[in-house]
Amino acid sequence: HTAYSALFNGKAVCQGYTTLFYYMARKAGVPVRFVAGTGYTSAGSETHAWNIVKLGSSGACWYNIDSTWDAARFNEDLDYQYCFLGDKDFKATHVRGGAALAASPGILNYSSASFEKAHPLSSSSYKFTTTSSGNVTYRLMANEAVAVSASASASKVSIAKKVRGLPVTTVGESFAKENKKITSVSIPASVTSIHANAFCRCAKLKKVTIANGVEGIGRAAFFNILTLEGITLPKSVKRIGMQAFDGCYGMYSVNILGKPTSVGTRAFTSLADPSVMLLGSASAKSVLSGNITSSRTKMLTSGAHVLTYVKGSNTSCTKASVKEHYKCSHCNKLFVISSGKLKKTTKAKVTTKAGHSWRPWKKLSSATKTSTGMKYTSCTRCGKIAYETIPRIGQAKPTPKANTLTVSVRAKAYTVRYSKAKATSLAKVKVFKVAKAQGSVTFAKASGSSSRILVSKQGVVTVPKGVVKGKYAVKVIVKAAGNSSYKPGSKTVAFTVVVK
Repeated sequence: HTAYSALFNGKAVCQGYTTLFYYMARKAGVPVRFVAGTGYTSAGSETHAWNIVKLGSSGACWYNIDSTWDAARFNEDLDYQYCFLGDKDFKATHVRGGAALAASPGILNYSSASFEKAHPLSSSSYKFTTTSSGNVTYRLMANEAVAVSASASASKVSIAKKVRGLPVTTVGESFAKENKKITSVSIPASVTSIHANAFCRCAKLKKVTIANGVEGIGRAAFFNILTLEGITLPKSVKRIGMQAFDGCYGMYSVNILGKPTSVGTRAFTSLADPSVMLLGSASAKSVLSGNITSSRTKMLTSGAHVLTYVKGSNTSCTKASVKEHYKCSHCNKLFVISSGKLKKTTKAKVTTKAGHSWRPWKKLSSATKTSTGMKYTSCTRCGKIAYETIPRIGQAKPTPKANTLTVSVRAKAYTVRYSKAKATSLAKVKVFKVAKAQGSVTFAKASGSSSRILVSKQGVVTVPKGVVKGKYAVKVIVKAAGNSSYKPGSKTVAFTVVVK
């Protein structure tokens, strides 16, 4: 019942919260009164207490504040709902005075004509000053600002650290709820709380950057975002609300760097299957374990690494296949999950790109003495179609041009560890940089190259198991087959393999 309990224990009935607010407002020089009456909720009615404050100078009105009911909302990272309300918005849930209170000895009749004359209450709620910066609207308070809404047409949203000299401390409730345009959002270190439903059901949101400073993530703040594949929560995060990331079916990884003290029910249920939760601290596991429903969601300790999930892909004609892995944004090291643990790897790219496999040419139109013809072919793997002109009859075939092939090595020397048990391979993309090749490309060792080091036709450099420590010179001929317009071409490059 006391102000002391509300302030130091964080727990009190309405009399404690209202008394504490009364003394704090008086200390700040704000005209304030204690008011009693009846509060109405979905569960019924009860005797209740709140405050009224006077805002403005001459002709100023009084406004209602219920710090008790808003304290519960603050703990769940929700916007204040009962702050500076006029009677029109307040009377649905609060009625001053009442017969029971009026009959009690020593209790002021807060609904009397004399009280209302002395404390004229505004019928409408207080209108805060707002301002826009970039594509975000902010509400200006006395000592801080709140990001209240994002533009419906914005694709990239960056919340400011300050507006008009005030630090932005909060991303407000339903800030960008169900926004259909936002693809990325950046939240600065000045923000301490992301309120409920802030980014709920954003249809295109793919990237969320949260700076170290945010302490609370409200209920359903990132609920049901199907395009979000991963997120990193900084060390500062202490509270994660109910269903905060529930229904993010495309989220493969959650990186939690700190030790949350409060995690609401279903905060991380219904993620991608499989998915992984990377914990900076093993002690966080006990707080989070009850919020994971899928047996295919792994909980692993990542330490100081800040890992981003990289989705695996198959080999195509123009792209190498990539193994599913994680990359640290600090040290750029790669990790895979093996036997239920994170392990470092250097082999994220498994194969080189396959290159097109063309079918035999087919005639589309015949050439005559006066006009050219056309032929076409298609790739057996990806279906890409290529066309080529057939010269006029009697027309001399054009002389093929020199091949435009360029080849270089990415480093002068490559170091591998000696292994008695297994061979070590260096992928083509790690060693060679090939560009502007006309026709299919093949690789072969040139004379003067060490016989101990192997080079495949596809450009994979292999150090067989048991190769003794030392330096091995390697020369490689890279050939481009050419085509009807370009001659075959070749380039020779050299590098050193160091076995340690």
